[in-house]
Amino acid sequence: MGQWKEISYTQHLRELLAEYVQNTMPANSDSSAPCSVSDARKIVQNTANILNEFIVKLEEIDRMS
Repeated sequence: MGQWKEISYTQHLRELLAEYVQNTMPANSDSSAPCSVSDARKIVQNTANILNEFIVKLEEIDRMS
C-alpha cells in the first residue's frame, strides 16, 4: 500500500475534497436557514461523486499491485 502515498493520488484526492466542499455549501448563506430538499440532494450527489472517484483511485492502485 506504499503506492497510496504517491503525490499524484493524494493530490488528486485533496483536490476532489476541496471541490466537494465548495460545491456542497448550501445555497443560502444564512446559517440559521433550514436545509432545503435541493441542498440535501446536492449533498447526496456530491458525496456519491467523491466516493466514486475515490473508488476509481483504489482500483487503479489494485491494478498496479
